[in-house]
Amino acid sequence: MGPVIDAVLLDVGGVFITPDHALIGPVVEAAGGKATPDVLDRAHYAGIAAIDDSLVSGERDLDWERYRRAVAETAEVPVERLQQAIDGLGVVMNAPGAWRRIMPGSVEGLAELAATGVSLAVVSNSDGSVEHQLLMAGICQVGEGAGVPVAIVVDSGAVGVEKPDPRIFAVALDALGVSGERAVHVGDTVFADVAGARAAGVRPLHLDPYGLCSRDAGPRSGSDHDHVRSLAEVAALVRAETVRSGRNW
Repeated sequence: MGPVIDAVLLDVGGVFITPDHALIGPVVEAAGGKATPDVLDRAHYAGIAAIDDSLVSGERDLDWERYRRAVAETAEVPVERLQQAIDGLGVVMNAPGAWRRIMPGSVEGLAELAATGVSLAVVSNSDGSVEHQLLMAGICQVGEGAGVPVAIVVDSGAVGVEKPDPRIFAVALDALGVSGERAVHVGDTVFADVAGARAAGVRPLHLDPYGLCSRDAGPRSGSDHDHVRSLAEVAALVRAETVRSGRNW
């Protein structure tokens, strides 16, 4: 019997938003690569997987050039023009508002989660503006609004501590009044989301829609940590574990 899930904590980048295709697509195409929506979406997760792999292999710093290289390679940019694409992506992806593509199905999946009755919170490494960004995008907000209501948005830029430090998760758990063992955290990185959630005593769910995590031994679970491919899958997990526990929501 699985544990009852009382709360779901959610990352933002890679869960709800990724780099804007209107910005990165032209860079990829100018370097001879493919820029279809599916390719560019997959490219983000390939980039994150490349950073995760580098940190697991012993590197200490986040290497965003490694991310951009993986994006370009996933988009099939020719080898001789990879550096052109990497440099161009570095320019556009650091521009204000570059991360604004709303991932297909993410808002609908969040609504499914809300319908289960679990408490919802956002836990994001950002610059203090993520709550406003989510509100303006109509994704979610604290209280009433166009998006899905959540209990709290915890932004590292506002609270002064960032994932994988477990203290940022404690802020959300304290606000929700939920213990770590009765919560899950959904994020697209191992180095920040999986490691941070574990350090906080929260069950991590690695959002890996293309099955790119090197620690993934199957489509939904691996030997190292659990994987999900969508927020709708998280909602289904919450419902299933609630039924198994014998509790009605």
